[in-house]
Amino acid sequence: MRPSQIVAALTILRKSCFDTAYVESLDSAVVHDELLLHRAFSLLPHARDPEAAAQRFFELVPLPDAAVVFRADVQTILQRVADRGPRPNVYRELNETELRDVIARCLDITDLAAHALKARGVEVLPIDTSTDLNRSVGALRDFIADHTPRSVMTNDIRERLLTASGSFRKKDGRHELRTRGVMYCAFSTPNFSIDPAESQRDAAKRVAHFRLTADNVAGKSVLDLGSNAGAMLFQLSNFRPRVGLGIEYDQDKVDLANEIARSARIPGVRFEQGDIDQLDPNAVGVHDIVLALAIEGHVNQPRRLYQFLGEVTGSLLCFEGNNKCDMRVVRKQLKRAGFGRMVDLGYCNDDRDPRNNRRPQLLAWKKQRRSLFARLRSAIQS
Repeated sequence: MRPSQIVAALTILRKSCFDTAYVESLDSAVVHDELLLHRAFSLLPHARDPEAAAQRFFELVPLPDAAVVFRADVQTILQRVADRGPRPNVYRELNETELRDVIARCLDITDLAAHALKARGVEVLPIDTSTDLNRSVGALRDFIADHTPRSVMTNDIRERLLTASGSFRKKDGRHELRTRGVMYCAFSTPNFSIDPAESQRDAAKRVAHFRLTADNVAGKSVLDLGSNAGAMLFQLSNFRPRVGLGIEYDQDKVDLANEIARSARIPGVRFEQGDIDQLDPNAVGVHDIVLALAIEGHVNQPRRLYQFLGEVTGSLLCFEGNNKCDMRVVRKQLKRAGFGRMVDLGYCNDDRDPRNNRRPQLLAWKKQRRSLFARLRSAIQS
């Protein structure tokens, strides 16, 4: 570097130091793209001895809580720089050979930075940006969630749950909750919980009323149709089901539920966007336990719903009707769909508004088809 370039570099570095100190003094999370760790890659490649300079730099730089190192091969980065159009200032006067050399030096510094930070006790996530994008995004998202202060994550999720809880889709528009200023449903997991006092409904009471316990849930697959923001599957996760799938029409609720599952480290639970009236039973698959809670009054094709329930339920259906649901019709339709024994559970008891505790509930078990051999043997014995 020429003397004038060294002065300019030190001026830039000085500003980055001030920016770093200021950001660290703030209480809230701030994203800043020109702090000291990032600045290294615009300055260090031009040092007389980049490796020695980088080693010293990352021995002195203030430690972050965690670091992500993005990488790709030289040719991929070179092509991406070319695709950007105008080059960044630091590359502007370089020909292709010089640019390739700078990128190679940056990659060496990247590896050195990761090694130096790890040696100082920082957890580092390396990401190869030239491979599967979805996989990389998922790894980055999980890493950020793992290293986000619990208070920040909790407050953000609570605010978003409150926003998402105001309404949900029904067949002729949107249903607005009677009780305002509360989240839709309480649940409790080891890493994240919503208290019943701040919610409309209570998943723990709902689960207990349906007689679901660790004895009949552990190791099973569970499907929740109309899963809202996931409270029922989160509550059931305490019983260690094998997998849980929630299907919800509102995309914001789906995204939020998946984020809660990741952040609260709830394994095997995932959520997808879907319209119950349009779902393909073959794509959904057969699940040991199916929850169909307060959805019958919101679908446009009730008869198709019961047929669908028969196709995706492997053993047990937990059914809750909406207010004024005719349970005689429900039982008749479920029998047609292949369900046998049914147990009426009365009405729900988990809503904070007594006027809403008028939703009828029942358990229904699928008829188990016997093999041809078993049927012939039964016929002979009779």
